[in-house]
Amino acid sequence: MEADTHSQLTQSEASRRRAWEALQGIRTVLENARVIEIPATERPFRFEHEGRVLALGLEQTLRRIETVMDELNAAVEAARPFLLGERRDGFAQVHLRLNRALSRATELLPLLPK
Repeated sequence: MEADTHSQLTQSEASRRRAWEALQGIRTVLENARVIEIPATERPFRFEHEGRVLALGLEQTLRRIETVMDELNAAVEAARPFLLGERRDGFAQVHLRLNRALSRATELLPLLPK
């Protein structure tokens, strides 16, 4: 019975280590994305705190991506009449808006795995 309890504790500890390593993998991805600042891990390590911090970081990162993609989509839609030859005047401002949106979108490229 005691050996069984020891085995269960060992398995439980190994499971917690794997879960913590998975959280740290998520932290690394979010930190490498450089979209937001992720606070340092508190000591002693607590799953609840780390999970909340990473969930917030993921939410903010996804919102930033959504905002940038919405801006890019709007800029492309604004340029569409010029690209189709339906309009000629005012292209300079639309072109500038499109370039800015493309620039912001390319800043997100480090998020993509290589």
